[in-house]
Amino acid sequence: MRLAMNLSLAALGAALVLVSGTAHAEATQASFNPVLDKHEVNNFMYDSGLVPADSPLQIQLTAGIRDELSLNMPGNGEYEWDDGTITLIGDDGAGEIEYGIIADTEITVAVEIFGQNFELNVIESVLGGQPLEIGIDASELYTPYSPRGR
Repeated sequence: MRLAMNLSLAALGAALVLVSGTAHAEATQASFNPVLDKHEVNNFMYDSGLVPADSPLQIQLTAGIRDELSLNMPGNGEYEWDDGTITLIGDDGAGEIEYGIIADTEITVAVEIFGQNFELNVIESVLGGQPLEIGIDASELYTPYSPRGR
C-alpha cells in the first residue's frame, strides 16, 4: 500500500513538471489610476498678535503660506502570471501633476478712543470683505510610470 502511494505521488509530480514546462498563462491587464487630490505639503502660519501691548493704537499681522500637490496617474497594470511580475503602463501624455502655492494675509488695526475699542481689518475693508489670497499654480502633463517622465 505504501509503495503504491509513493509511485502514484511520483507519477503526479512528473505530470506536473511536464505540464508546467509547457503551459503558459496569459498576462492579466486592468486599469490602474491612482489620484492624489490637493495634498497639503506645507502650511506655515504667522500671527504677530496685537502690538505694541497696552497701547491705544495696535496693529496685528496674520500671514500664511501653504502649498498643495495633486497627481493623476492613469494607466494599466499588467500581471504576468508565469513570472509573478507586475508592470505599470502609463497612458501616453495623460498623467498630470499640479502644484500650487497660496499666500494669504490679514492686517488688523485696533484703536481705543474714549474707552471704546474699534477694530478694522484693513485688507478685507479695501477688498470688499475678502481676505487677500495670492495663488501661484503650475501644472504639467507627462506619461506616468515611464523612466524620467517619457
